[in-house]
Amino acid sequence: MKDRLPRMSVKIDTTPDEFLRRIETIALQIGEFVVEAERDPGDTDNLTALNL
Repeated sequence: MKDRLPRMSVKIDTTPDEFLRRIETIALQIGEFVVEAERDPGDTDNLTALNL
């Protein structure tokens, strides 16, 4: 079966947490995404997953 999307990778210049925060901010500003941010229950500032 052929993949519909090409393989891709993202090289980031920041921490994974900050990267997810930036993507979250952009997605919220665009307003066309359902944004679900999952944060560490012990540390609400720590973003562990971002679903768009």
